[in-house]
Amino acid sequence: MTTPRVWQIIVAIVVTAACGGKLVRAESDAVAGGNEPSRPIAKMKEREFRAQQTIQNVLPAIVAVDGPYPKAFQIDRGDHFAAWCASGVIISADGLVLSQWHVSHQGGLAVWRNPGDETDIILQDGRQLKAELLGADPVRDLSLLRIREPGEYPHLKLAKPNSVAQGDWVLKLGHPFGYRPGRGAVARLGRVIYLGESVDLVADCRIFAGDSGGPLLNLDGDVIGIVESSANPQNASWVQPARSGGLMCYTSVSTIERLMPTLLNPPRGDKPEQGIYVPDLPEFRALNSQRRIELSGKVDAQILPAAEWSQGEKTRGAWNSLTEPSSGMLVEVLRGERRVAYGTVIGTDGQILTKASEISDDACCRFTNGEVLSARVVRVDPAWDLALLKVEVSGLRAVELSDQPVRTSGRFVAAPDARGGSIGVGIVSVAQRNLEGPFPSIIRKAAPYHPKAAPPGVLGDSLEGGGLRVKRVKGFAASAGITSGDLILTANDQPIHQTRDLHQAAEQLRPGDTLQIRLVRNDLPVELELPLEEVPYVECPGAGGRYRNSRADDFPCVFEHDIPLLLDECGGPVIDLDGRVIGINIARVGEHGCMAIPADCIKSILLRWKHGDAAPTK
Repeated sequence: MTTPRVWQIIVAIVVTAACGGKLVRAESDAVAGGNEPSRPIAKMKEREFRAQQTIQNVLPAIVAVDGPYPKAFQIDRGDHFAAWCASGVIISADGLVLSQWHVSHQGGLAVWRNPGDETDIILQDGRQLKAELLGADPVRDLSLLRIREPGEYPHLKLAKPNSVAQGDWVLKLGHPFGYRPGRGAVARLGRVIYLGESVDLVADCRIFAGDSGGPLLNLDGDVIGIVESSANPQNASWVQPARSGGLMCYTSVSTIERLMPTLLNPPRGDKPEQGIYVPDLPEFRALNSQRRIELSGKVDAQILPAAEWSQGEKTRGAWNSLTEPSSGMLVEVLRGERRVAYGTVIGTDGQILTKASEISDDACCRFTNGEVLSARVVRVDPAWDLALLKVEVSGLRAVELSDQPVRTSGRFVAAPDARGGSIGVGIVSVAQRNLEGPFPSIIRKAAPYHPKAAPPGVLGDSLEGGGLRVKRVKGFAASAGITSGDLILTANDQPIHQTRDLHQAAEQLRPGDTLQIRLVRNDLPVELELPLEEVPYVECPGAGGRYRNSRADDFPCVFEHDIPLLLDECGGPVIDLDGRVIGINIARVGEHGCMAIPADCIKSILLRWKHGDAAPTK
C-alpha cells in the first residue's frame, strides 16, 4: 500500500523532472496573508521536502571568505579565533563570488583592500583557494570576487527580478561563527516580511556574526538577496511575534544586477582614497535616513501579519497536534524558584534527563500541574553534559526516542513546551555529525544567570510641556492597557519625557516587578500597573550577559537547528513532523540556533548507564 507521504515524494519527483530539475514553488507559499492549507502537516511536509532538496543542492556553492580583520574583530570561539570570518556565494561557473564590502574589502579601523588584491576562500568541501577582489559598493555593502584557480565551480542563479512575494518561505545560508571544519555552511528558515523601496526586502531568518555575505535563497535554490549590514530593521515599530530575532534587510536581485557592471569593472587607484572603498558618507547617511523613515512609517497592514512569521502564532500552531502529546513528558528544572533548564521524562518511575552544567545539586522539578518535587542527581556524563535526575513519583509518561540518525539538513522540527504548544519551530540547520575531542571529564557548573527586565514596547514623542506621547505600543505594554495617544507622565514617580526615560526606569527593576504608570488619556488621569518581562537573552557578552550556554559546542555528536531557545530552555526534546523525538536540546550556541544530541546517541548513553558504565554522582 502506498502511503500519502510516498505519493508526495513521487509527485515532487515527477514535477522536478518535468521542470528540468527545478522544484516549482507552491502557489500558497507566495501569497501574502493567505489562508493556511486545511492539512497543515501535509503542507509542511511538502515544504520540508523542498527545503531538504534545496539545501543539499546549494551547499557546494556557499563559501567562507577571509577578511582584512584585525584579531580583535575576529570571533572568539573560546580556545582560538575563527580563521574564516564570513560568507559568500558562487554565482558563475568560472568562480565569481558575491559577498559584502565589509567582509572582503573593509575591516574597520581604516583597514581595507583594493581591486586586484587577493584574499582566501574556503569551499564547502574544505578546499582553500585564492580569490581576486573585484569591485564593491560600500553604500549597499556589496562586493564581488573571482576565484583565481581556473575550473568549473558549483554555482547558484540569481532569481528573476521582482519574483519575490511577501510571505515567501526562504532560506539563509552562511557561516555563523566563521567556517568550521566538518560543519560547513548553516541553513536557517524564514519568511519574507516586507518588500520596500529604499529597503529592498526584510526577512526573519535567524543570523549571527559570520553570516555576512551569505545569500538569501528561495525554495528553488535561487539567490534572492544578500544580507545588508548597513540596514537593520530591528527597531522598526512593527508588531512582532515573540522570539522574532534575526530580522534583517537584504539587498535584492534587482539592486545587485543594477550594480553588477561596477562590481565587474571597478575603478582602480594607486591609493585606497582614490578608489571606491571609502564610503561616500553623505550618500550612505542619506540612504539610511530614508530607510529609517520608511521602516518606522510602515503600518502593520503593510508587513506580513505577525501570526504568519516563522515564529508566529499561526506558524507554531500548525504543530499543536504533534507537540501536545509531548507536554506531559517535559518538566521545568529549577534552581531555587527559577527555571534553569527543561527536563525530558525518560522513565515512568521519575527518571528525567537534563543539561548537567546548568542545574544545581539541590535541583527541583516542576510538573505541568504546578507540583514541585525534589530531584536527586543519580548519573552524569561530562562529555555529553547530561544528568539523569530521579524524582520520587510514578506513573509518568516517558518519551519514545527515535533510533534513526538525523542525516539531512532542512528537516522541520519543533521544541515542545510544557503546555501542549511549542517553544519554537525551525529546521535542522546542520545534519548529525561527530565533533572532535577531547571532551570535558568533569561537570563545570555555569554561573547563575541574572535576568534583566525587558524595556516596555512603547515608542513615542516628547512634548514640550512634559510627558511622552505614545505613538506605537506592543507586547506586554499593550497588554497592560497602554494605547496609542496616551500621554505618559511618570513611571514609579520618575518623570518621563522620552522613550529612553521609560526604558531606564525598567532597567532598575527585575523581571516580575511592575512599573506604576501615570498617564493622561482623553484629558483624564489614568494609573496603570505595567508588569515587566524578562530580556530573553543578551546577544553580546560585553553587555553583561550570556548570549550562549557556557557549555555550548563541544559534544561528541550533535545536530544543529534554528529553533530560538533561550538559555534556560535546554534539556527538552526535539520532534519532527511525524511526532518522533529525534534529539534532546543541549545548548544555545548563538542567535542563529542551537545544538541537540541525536536520539540514537541518547539511547546509547542510557544503555551504558543501565549497565553501570558511568559512576553515579555524589
